[in-house]
Amino acid sequence: MEFFDDLESIYQDSVSPVSTNGDELLETLNPEQRAAVEHLNGPLLILAGAGSGKTRVITYRIAYMMKHHNVAPSSILAITFTNKAANEMRERIEGLVGQSSKYIWCGTFHSIFTRILRRHAELLGYGSNFTIIDTDDQLKLIKDSMKELEIPESKFKPKAIQYEISNAKNHMTDSEDYIRSAMADPFLTACGRVYKRYSEKLMENNVMDFDDILLNIVRLLQENLEIREFYQQKFKYIMVDEYQDTNLPQYKAIMLLSSAHKNICVVGDDDQSIYSFRGADVTMILSFEKDFPGCNVIKLEENYRSTQTILSAANEVIGNNKRRKSKVLRTSGPEGDKIIVMNADDQMGEARFVANTIKTMEQKGKFKYSDCAVLYRANSLSRSVESALREKGIPFRVYGGLRFYDRKEIKDTLAYLRLINDDNDNIAFERIINVPKRGIGDATIEKIRQIAIDMNCSMFEVVKNVEMYPDLQRSYAKLSGFADLIFGFRSKLSDSSEDALNFRDFVEYVENESGIIDEIIAVREKKGEVVDRVENLKELLSEAAEFEKLHREGNEEAPAFDSGDKFDDEEFKTASTTAGLLTLYLENLALYS
Repeated sequence: MEFFDDLESIYQDSVSPVSTNGDELLETLNPEQRAAVEHLNGPLLILAGAGSGKTRVITYRIAYMMKHHNVAPSSILAITFTNKAANEMRERIEGLVGQSSKYIWCGTFHSIFTRILRRHAELLGYGSNFTIIDTDDQLKLIKDSMKELEIPESKFKPKAIQYEISNAKNHMTDSEDYIRSAMADPFLTACGRVYKRYSEKLMENNVMDFDDILLNIVRLLQENLEIREFYQQKFKYIMVDEYQDTNLPQYKAIMLLSSAHKNICVVGDDDQSIYSFRGADVTMILSFEKDFPGCNVIKLEENYRSTQTILSAANEVIGNNKRRKSKVLRTSGPEGDKIIVMNADDQMGEARFVANTIKTMEQKGKFKYSDCAVLYRANSLSRSVESALREKGIPFRVYGGLRFYDRKEIKDTLAYLRLINDDNDNIAFERIINVPKRGIGDATIEKIRQIAIDMNCSMFEVVKNVEMYPDLQRSYAKLSGFADLIFGFRSKLSDSSEDALNFRDFVEYVENESGIIDEIIAVREKKGEVVDRVENLKELLSEAAEFEKLHREGNEEAPAFDSGDKFDDEEFKTASTTAGLLTLYLENLALYS
């Protein structure tokens, strides 16, 4: 009900006259929520139990700051952990205060920090057009580093080394410190060597991984007093959601940004900290009162989501934890049905119990099949659940699979776009040099890589000048053909005639002329694939068209805000050319994907 209540209040706010002082925002809040919304200056810790309306509190607090206290939206920094949460927050705030909310800095840690890093990248040795790589490309660079260092994958698993490097970065341990701490341990020593070479390759390629974004923002703020003071003065009010999931670099960055005004509000629940495996440290929220002595603490304990039976069980279970802030969830709603616990001998017995229960409820008319959902802990458990549902003749649909941007055809197309945009993107080059297959083998690619290292240039630079390298003459026609293909794309991209392609059509041109679509169709016909991967590429075209609509200079739907602050206006950058749109698109892509 809370969700629908929020929708109703946002609707009413959008169609009714808006109060000048924001008092109407307080009317639907419980006492604890109201206290949190009314708090303005000084540190605030909001301990928000599950289902207690924390998103409403955050959005209403920001709206109240703007309406009641006339706080400038550009001085508010609101940080979330996921793009979905950030988008929801933006939409809710816009429903409450209108278009002025556009200048609130609202986004994930990575998107906010990347925006700052692009402005100051040269101070850290990067170009402002640095690329952000995902875990797949990260693993490839690690494998390349292992190969250069002659560390066999058969002895040390690349994924294990990838985890160690990420874990080290989450604890702000650089490669030199890691190597020193490895002592004589063979695995840790190998990890340290790879970590160092991997870090060098990132810099050589003007690339950051996701952990680097957090580390580099801390480094930028620590090493540059003038920049640190600029952002401290800019962000007078800082809010951080899901604070229990912060890791050390995130914590350090927030401390640096908030140390001047100390108008920091963190929202979280130590009982919901589940990401320690990726560096989250629950002590950050537990020690907030030590970091900010005299801070105000508000507990949101009224739950709007669950019955009292469920809350009582949850309170009993979580009450056994020793390292937690005391709170007890309650509800004014119904007591609810009893909880059923079933002990099974094996996973098949468990699955059959689930299927029998669903079948019985459907036959008694209590629920339709579409009312039921089955959650399981790991994908491997889906097999037994699917088998049990089939046995009972229950129709079902399995949700999951690869995310859109993880699909091969999407990553291949984006790699083409990245290389078209930037000669130095060796990661994109290696991904597509033989996509679709053009007879360029691993041995040739290794020669290109080694020449690039020796000549201190990009791999594409080597291919552009292939006639200069005797070791590559056997593959001359194939390599020069690839270079010509990229040059052809760039020529089409820079075309300023009346026949010039818009951004959507340029992406389609790359999909077609690269041969990616032809290869997909050939594979589909040969293997009889059911999934139409061409449809995924069509979806990418829809995204390109939407991006152009919002960012093409002169379009009616492109934002036309003018805050008077050039830096704030960068959020709404537009471009007058297709080449400019491609650059903007690639800048945003890694974070939004």
